[in-house]
Amino acid sequence: MKRLVADVLLILIIVCLGKMVINDQDYSSIENKIKNFDQQVSNNRIIDKPDNIVRVNQIEENFAGQLGNSISDMIYTIVKESVNTISNIFVEN
Repeated sequence: MKRLVADVLLILIIVCLGKMVINDQDYSSIENKIKNFDQQVSNNRIIDKPDNIVRVNQIEENFAGQLGNSISDMIYTIVKESVNTISNIFVEN
């Protein structure tokens, strides 16, 4: 039983040390990127965009999407005009 507990503790220590090493490498690479950016800004140079930027493309709706959108707009307009008409009736009296 003592050996099992000792093994578990050693494994936890190894895992924690591995995590610390990996985290230190991640932070240093981010810090290097920040320093490079600051140097580019301080030199008034044009900043290059990274190549791996995720772009959102315009999505064209199909017929069902367009139909749903137009029906939704129509219902919104009907409800808005109905509420305005009813509120005008009660406000005038």
